[in-house]
Order: sequence, then C-alpha cells, then structure tokens
Amino acid sequence: FLYFIENEMQFVVAASVLGAALANPCVMVYTEEMPRTQLHVCSQTIVRVTHGDLADVRKKRSVAVGDNWDPQGQHHTVTNTSTTLTLETTQVIATLDIGTGLSYLRTKDGGSQLEEAAVTFSKSTTPGLYDVKQSWKSPPQEAIYGGGQFQNGLANWKSVPLTLIQYNTEAIVPFFISTSGYGIMWDIYSLSHLNEASQELVLDSKNETLYTAESGLHTFLIDSCPGQWGCETSVAILTLTNVASGEVIYPQYWNGLANMPVAIPGRCHLESGTYKVHLNATNMRGTRSRLFVNPPSYNLLTLRSEASPIIDYYYIAKSGGGNPFDSIIRGYREATGPAKLYSRKTYGFWQCKNHYHNQSELLSAAAKFRQLKIPVDNIVQDWMYWGSLGWGPHWD
Repeated sequence: FLYFIENEMQFVVAASVLGAALANPCVMVYTEEMPRTQLHVCSQTIVRVTHGDLADVRKKRSVAVGDNWDPQGQHHTVTNTSTTLTLETTQVIATLDIGTGLSYLRTKDGGSQLEEAAVTFSKSTTPGLYDVKQSWKSPPQEAIYGGGQFQNGLANWKSVPLTLIQYNTEAIVPFFISTSGYGIMWDIYSLSHLNEASQELVLDSKNETLYTAESGLHTFLIDSCPGQWGCETSVAILTLTNVASGEVIYPQYWNGLANMPVAIPGRCHLESGTYKVHLNATNMRGTRSRLFVNPPSYNLLTLRSEASPIIDYYYIAKSGGGNPFDSIIRGYREATGPAKLYSRKTYGFWQCKNHYHNQSELLSAAAKFRQLKIPVDNIVQDWMYWGSLGWGPHWD
C-alpha cells in the first residue's frame, strides 16, 4: 500500500481568530488505506497522533503547542506490511493498524507503552464539529497523575471520572503522566471529560441500592447540577452502607465548603455485594443530582471532548535515566515552549477585598490610593459582577 510523508509547514494557512495559534511543523505520516489516522514525528520522544479528515488536521492550529521543533530531531524511518505501518525514531516506535486505524506507541526498550483501544466520532451539539472520544488500554497497576488543580482530594486519576472545565478553585491543564512511563497532552479546547463513567445509578429516591460483583476500587462522579452551571452547591455527601455487614463508607464527603465544583468524583474500596446508596447533594436551584460509577475492571484511560473537528494528542515518552516523570515533563515543556514572564505590573501591589459592590465604590478606592500616594498596580473587582448568571464557570 501507499503511505505519505508531509512536512506540515507546507500547509500553513492564515492564523485562526485566536491570534496565538501556531503552525505545527511536525512530520506527518499516513496511509492511502487509512488516511483518517495520522502519526506525526515531532521529536525523538514525542509523537503527535490525530484522527480525522486530512483537511481538518492540516488546518488545525494549536494555541498550546509551539512551532519551534528542531527538524534535525525529526529523523525517522517508515516501514510497512500488508496490515501495519510502523514509524520509528531513535527512541520511539509507533505502529498503526491499517484495518482498525488504531495506534500502538512504545519506546524501543519496550517501555512507555500506550495502546489505543477505541476512537469515536459522534454528533456534537456544536454545528460543524464532532463529539470525540479516545480510549487507551490501561493496565490494572497503572496510576495516572496531572490534569491541573482540583479540590476533590484525589491525586491518582486511574478510572476516576472527572469533568475537565475551569471553575472557581479548579484549573484544567489537560496533560497526564502515567507510571507506565508516558505522558499525554490532549490538544482540544472544548468541555472535556476524563474516564467518563460506564454506569449511572438512577436515584429516584433518597435511598437506592448498588450491587457489585467485583471487589476493589470503585470510582464515582457526583453531578450535582446536571447540564447547568453556577448552582452554588456546597454539600456532596455520598454514603454507601454494606447490607450484609452494616459497614458505612463515604466515597466523597464535602459538607458546607464554599465554591464546590458542580461535578466532583470520589473513590473507595468495596467488597462484592449489595450497598444502600444515599446521596446528599443539594444546590440552590433544586436540581436533582446524578450519580455515576466505574467498576475496578474499567481499565481504560478515556478522554472525551464535546466539540472538535479532530482528535489530537501528543504522546511523550520517558527518556534517559533518573526519574521518568522529569523527562516526560521536560517533553511537555519542549512541546509548549518556555514559560514567559508576566508584565512588570503583575508583580506589583494588588488591592483586593470582599468585595466592591458597585463601580463608584471601586473608583472611589482607586482615587483614594492616588490621593494618599500609595502605589497600586491592580485592583481586583472580585465577585458578584455577573448578575443572574451564577458562579461559573463562564466567569473564570
């Protein structure tokens, strides 16, 4: 079969309306038989994987990944059989299954293994785009870290369902590191979900039952404000009571704390059997909460985004000796570029209080600072400027 190699700089078009969008001069490889899956050599340890129409892939301009790849570091070889295409750098092997369109990436020593399990394109609520989902196989012993800043008390995202959206006290960085020795940077910017739950527990009353045939870690997602934002939720207490033993377990206990995300995960060990389920998750709008669960045998790493023309992620392999996480983070910095300093005013004095009630109050404070000759670089307007829109995430 035929395969094609393109330098993506050949297809540079006008920058997108985001302004900071950049061309991506990685080297793209795809086959005539399976053109909807593309492998891209960015460096000896970084391979970009995309799924979608070639025209959409060529048009994609990243607002996160830089354009400073070293062409000298993109040396690779391509070999093929009747069923596979294999791309090799000095350190990474990426194999594309021509029949399924799925890829398998690993280092030449057999480590840093990342194997795709499924790719799904569905209809999006956004015209002209898709609801996309990518799943990879995840061995039972694997741990997954990263993703940003969260308030749920968890660090290992193995099988944990998580809503990836900016929120007050939560910040999303869609970059994940695995104890298997690889990193994934998800380069899609719409509302996204990690490890979307496989089962919903329908809570028609305050007490329902959960039967599990598996013993092990079960992960949960409490969606206390389905389909909405800014519900001002402050309580999310999930209680499971073992019917046989009477043991009471709290996979998540969030009580009376301000600024709770509208969707919050939890995790606990359950023995096989039946459990009474009680969920106390209230919000100011009276919306009925939803509860989801993943069993111990979930064994997938899944990312879903609700609006995108393509699936787009970067596989970053560990390299060298020492702590493998250090080299993977170094690869992330190579992809995104060096962090730039803020402008000088950012390092000055910030005046902040809880809170200015109106414009005249804020301007009066600013004038008083000038009158007293107190240098101030920034004044934080802070909250309650959004009217009836609620707490977020739109204002974050």
